Formats: sequence, C-alpha cells, structure tokens
Amino acid sequence: MMPYYWWYYSPYYYPLAFPPMTFIYDLYNLMLATYYWKLYIETFRMAMETWSKSFEAMFKALEAQSKTSTT
Repeated sequence: MMPYYWWYYSPYYYPLAFPPMTFIYDLYNLMLATYYWKLYIETFRMAMETWSKSFEAMFKALEAQSKTSTT
C-alpha cells in the first residue's frame, strides 16, 4: 500500500520555497528540484577560477607590454 502522494507527485516533486517569490528563489528552487547543488557550486567555482586566471594573464601581458614600450 503506497502513500497517496506516491501517485499524485512526480519522483522529482519538491516543496516550493515559501513565500512563493519565484524569481527571487529561482536558483534555489532549481537546485532543490535537480539535487545538483554540488554541481552548480563546482561549476561556479571553476568559472570564477578561469576568469581570475585569464584576468591575471591579461594584466601580466599588459605589464610586460608597458615595460617594453617605456624602455
């Protein structure tokens, strides 16, 4: 005998964030719905690391360029 919500809700049913401010809690609800919160965090961390490395490389290139142009 299965409980009634077994038939009424999908396997990915999750309670909505309360109060239902859809746009504010959109990422939060997405993370709850997919159970991939770890993946979201890791993806964001990887993106930030890539951005910081590229930014650092750009500034190093600019620094080297300014050193060669001023001498």
